[in-house]
Amino acid sequence: MEALETKRLLIRRFRYKEKENIFALLRDPPSKYYARWKVGSLKDDQMKDDLLMEAVLRWLAIELKDDCRLIGLIRCGRGLDKEFKVQWMLKSGCPGRGYAFEAANALISYLFQRRDARRIHTYAEAEDTRMQRICEKLGMRREGLYREITWYVGNDGVPVYGDTAEYAILKKEWDALSPAQYSVKITPDPEI
Repeated sequence: MEALETKRLLIRRFRYKEKENIFALLRDPPSKYYARWKVGSLKDDQMKDDLLMEAVLRWLAIELKDDCRLIGLIRCGRGLDKEFKVQWMLKSGCPGRGYAFEAANALISYLFQRRDARRIHTYAEAEDTRMQRICEKLGMRREGLYREITWYVGNDGVPVYGDTAEYAILKKEWDALSPAQYSVKITPDPEI
């Protein structure tokens, strides 16, 4: 995939040599539902290597252009009939600055413009109002609520279940929106 460049961000493939930056990001996942990703909870080096390879192969880096600092992860997965699922996760301390919206907007624009996407969807935890507002700002509509579909293991060792909302947007809906707030420049990733 090409690198995506916005006013403040560079979205690109991870490089294996960045493993310490990836581990730093995953030491404190932003959501309890990402707990399986929490590096500190991994028992052995093989598990850490497996997690690292999953991050390198499946996720893209969100980097601040001004200081080249890694601030998050974003990915998309292709479904059937030109449908894509997008997900993102920012480092603790980054919320409220518009980075998640900017990165998601860039990836969604790319998928509709360059990958011929027909429909794009994502999920937001029911209690994550910030994520829900980002989805709505992107023009996505809430399509449903899945009851007790996500889970994590609580401090007492008992599973805790949570609800998740699904948000989506169609290409024709995206095209009908006013021009995107952030322009996206698509360039070849120089390290691929």
